[in-house]
Amino acid sequence: GTHVDLNPSVHFMDENIFPEPEKNIPERWMREGTEKDVHPYLLTPFGHGTRMCAGRRFAEQDLYVLLARIIGRYKLEMCPGETVGQTYHTLLFPDKPLRIKFIDRLGGKES
Repeated sequence: GTHVDLNPSVHFMDENIFPEPEKNIPERWMREGTEKDVHPYLLTPFGHGTRMCAGRRFAEQDLYVLLARIIGRYKLEMCPGETVGQTYHTLLFPDKPLRIKFIDRLGGKES
């Protein structure tokens, strides 16, 4: 068979779909009934329909629990002056290791 890779980042950089695609605008992912809502099938990392990944709900639940625990315990900050670019290898990755400070919310110590 033929291996096919679908690259959603092509759509993410299309100004017809995402105005100002280079800007970080988290609100664009909120579904508020605006005329510029993101199409629900634009990003389907687990597939869709009857052939959707059976482990999707478990993976999403694990991510939510992990993120809630990390954010509940730590404040995350980028190191001052750090910039992050992207490199493409089927998925987008940071172009260098991320340097993030984890500051304990309870004791104020950095990790």
